[in-house]
Amino acid sequence: MLEQATIDGVQMTIDRLPVALTVADPSQPDCPLVAVNGRFQEMTGYAPADVIGRNCRFLQDGCDGSDNEAAREAIRTALSRARGVEVVLRNRTRDGEFFDNFLIMHPVALSYGNTPAIVGSQFRITGRTTDSDVAEQANQVRETLSRLNFERNRLRDERYRSLARSSVELVRTWSYRRYGQGN
Repeated sequence: MLEQATIDGVQMTIDRLPVALTVADPSQPDCPLVAVNGRFQEMTGYAPADVIGRNCRFLQDGCDGSDNEAAREAIRTALSRARGVEVVLRNRTRDGEFFDNFLIMHPVALSYGNTPAIVGSQFRITGRTTDSDVAEQANQVRETLSRLNFERNRLRDERYRSLARSSVELVRTWSYRRYGQGN
């Protein structure tokens, strides 16, 4: 299960990005969303409070099941192999409008030793299906994943610095108690 501090750090990062993003926790039952950004809310009409704790397949409610069958199978296969996947899903906004969602999902380790989170980037492609549009969107995803990786490393390094400072303070306290003097 992802730690709340990790989720909070990721939330601050994805809130600054220009792409609709979701973060799901595959270590929890049904892989619920743990973070979404404002672009996701703009695209779908769903506020974070409406979606946190839910699997994002709810966006397919009301869609013809056969529209998304192959994409759902590709997602299941990718998740079972801890791999990324790119699919187009028929989704529905909060207002009931149907749209095609170019979804790119990748496992991303947000903290050392933990199960990777699933980061999803969504792009509304209804009416926009040229190869150059898809390539541009894929480049935005790569950029976003790179920023998330940088943020993960920054958080890890900060955790190490904090641990080192705490260790030094512990030794100083011990030394003071043992010898009556600090260093």
